[in-house]
Amino acid sequence: MIVILLLVLISLVVTGLVVLGGQENLGPLASVTTFKTGEVAGEIHKIAAWGLVSAIAIHLLGVFVETRIFRHPVLTAMITGKKVTAELPSDAPGGTHTVRGGVLFLTLGVVLLGVGMKLADKPPSGWRVAQVPVAYESECGDCHHAYHPSLRTKQAWRVLMNGLPDHYGEDASLDAETAKSINVYLNGNPAETFDTEAAQWVGRIDTASLRITDTPFWKMRHQDIGPSVFRQKAVGSKVNCNGCHKDAASGRFDDAKIHLPSGDPK
Repeated sequence: MIVILLLVLISLVVTGLVVLGGQENLGPLASVTTFKTGEVAGEIHKIAAWGLVSAIAIHLLGVFVETRIFRHPVLTAMITGKKVTAELPSDAPGGTHTVRGGVLFLTLGVVLLGVGMKLADKPPSGWRVAQVPVAYESECGDCHHAYHPSLRTKQAWRVLMNGLPDHYGEDASLDAETAKSINVYLNGNPAETFDTEAAQWVGRIDTASLRITDTPFWKMRHQDIGPSVFRQKAVGSKVNCNGCHKDAASGRFDDAKIHLPSGDPK
């Protein structure tokens, strides 16, 4: 049971770090882990979590059987490290393997910590800073949140830019120079060039309307948010990502940066 618990706990830590690095682009493995790898690790992480729950239940049952039925001093042995029996009295000399094992694990922990700190200094593999041109921020941000380019594919951005004269019922036409500047930015930073959760599940999933809010993942993640939240003054509508995602402009959309507004709807 000790070996099982250690293996399950180690698998939880390792897969958790892979998920953190692959899906959230955070932690020591962010520079060496892809989103798909993080997804696979996430499934293993769930299995390991249920395995830990099962192991704990079996372990507690075993302790109950040992102490109540067989009358073995298991709990005391867990605390002191010695199980006193007729064959092994309390004054029996202890072995040196415990000390050696402790030194080994401590050394291994220090080495892993050092490697983790080195890896944490490297930039994440799936995300980078995209320099936003003034034209995009001013023109597109004039009517709505200026979406990060990773939220749409190159083809989707091309269709949207070509359809500016009838942009969801509005004439959003731009002069040639401004349109060229924005196109260079969008074509150089579409969803295909990012490996984030937002790019994978929102940006790369084109819908007939090309609306971000029509993608299955967006609907799934926002299904429990009531209409009153979107009516808050700080939000205004479903298309204002900045209202709740404080890092929306960067395209990261970290879970830790989600802050639902409070207050009365407008």
